[in-house]
Amino acid sequence: MKNLSKESINGGSNNTRLMNLPLNDENKMLIENEIAVECGSLIRFNGETPLELGSFIDAVTNVERLGTLKLLKIVTDELKIVTDEEEIISYNILSDVLSKPENVRDTTIANHSVTLIVTYMPLDAKMTETLTITINYEGETDTTFYFRVTYTEQPNKINNTYDIGDDKAYRPHSSSTMIAFDKVSDNDKLAEFEFMVNDATDKIKSGRENELTELQKYALKCCELDVDENAYYGRKLFNEGRYVEALPYLRSVHRKMQSNYLTFNNDERVMFNEMLYMIGFCYCELHQYEKACFYLDFAEASNINDFIKYKTEYFNSLANSGDVQSLIETFDFIEYIDKRIDNEEITDEDKKELSKFRTFLMRRHAYNCVEHGYYDDAEKCLKELLEDPESEGYALRELNYLKKRREEDGNA
Repeated sequence: MKNLSKESINGGSNNTRLMNLPLNDENKMLIENEIAVECGSLIRFNGETPLELGSFIDAVTNVERLGTLKLLKIVTDELKIVTDEEEIISYNILSDVLSKPENVRDTTIANHSVTLIVTYMPLDAKMTETLTITINYEGETDTTFYFRVTYTEQPNKINNTYDIGDDKAYRPHSSSTMIAFDKVSDNDKLAEFEFMVNDATDKIKSGRENELTELQKYALKCCELDVDENAYYGRKLFNEGRYVEALPYLRSVHRKMQSNYLTFNNDERVMFNEMLYMIGFCYCELHQYEKACFYLDFAEASNINDFIKYKTEYFNSLANSGDVQSLIETFDFIEYIDKRIDNEEITDEDKKELSKFRTFLMRRHAYNCVEHGYYDDAEKCLKELLEDPESEGYALRELNYLKKRREEDGNA
C-alpha cells in the first residue's frame, strides 16, 4: 500500500501559465467521454490525388537505403507482375482495391484484400530484399472508405555488417497504418462550404439571423478570419463524432494558423485554441492519449466555459494515459481550483461551476490513486465525494471496488 501526501510529492505542475486564466461567463460540465474507436496513424486522399507506392514507402515505412525497385507482384485473385521501375514507383496502392468509375462518388470495392510484394536492391548491397504490403478493407461511411495497410520488411541476412548477437537486426519489422479514401472530391467540399456561406449571408441580409445554424456561423467566421474550408469541414465531421475523418482537416488548419501565432487578433486566437481542443479531443477518442495531452495542454481559454471544457478533456486524457504524472498534476490543480473558488472577486455562478469542475477532478484523482496503488489517498477522495449528493452513488461503488482491490493485494 502506498501513501501519497502533499509532502511525498516532489515538484508539481510546471504549467504556470494555466494558473493565470481569466474567469467569466457561464459554463457547463463536460460529460466524461466514452472511448469508442481505436486506430493508428491515418493517411487521407481521394481520386484526385492517388497514393503512389514510392511515396508510401518513403513516407510511411521504415525502409532505408531503398535503392532500386526491381519487381512488384500484385496478388488478388490473380497475379500481376510489374518490372518497370517508374511504373512501380507510380503505382497507386489502391488501384486494385477500388473500382475506377468516372465519378468518384460511384467508387466501389473491387477486392477486399490485396497483397503487394516489392523486391528492391538496397543501396550498397549485393542481394535484393523484399517488402510485403497487405491492404485490407476495414469498412466505410457515406463519404469515406477505410483500409488497414500492414507492411513487413524481411529480416536482415546474416553477414559481417551486423553483429551476430544483435537479435533485433534479424527480426522482421512490421507495422500498420490506416488509409482513408474520400468519395467526396475537393471541389465538392469547396462547393458545400461556399453554399453554406452564401446561404448564411442571405439569411443575414433578409433579417433572419435567428435561422443561422452553428455550422453556418462557423463558416462565416472562417471567411472573416481568412481560414480555408478545411476548418469548416473538420468542424462538421467533429460535430458528427467522426474523429478519424476530422483529424486531417483540423491538423491542416492548425499547421497553417500556427505560423502566424504571434500576430493573432483575439478572434484568431480563439479559433486556434478551439482547433487545439478539437484535435486533442479526437486523439483522446482514438486512445492516443499522449498526443491528446500535447494539443490540449497548449489550448488557452479566454473564458470560464472554455477553461473548464479544455481542462476537463486534458485531465481525461492524462488519467487515461496511465502516466503517474497525472497524480501530481491533478493533485496540484485541485488545490489551484480551491484557491479560485475562495477568490472573492469571482461571481457565485462561477464558483458553482468551478465546484462542479472540482468534483470531476476529485473523481479523476481517485481513479488515478486506485490505478497506481495509492489506496489511502483514493479512500480520502471518495469519502469526501460522499458528501456530494450527485457523486454519492459513484463514491460508494468506487469504495466497494477499492475494498476488493485491497483484499486482492493483501492490504485489507
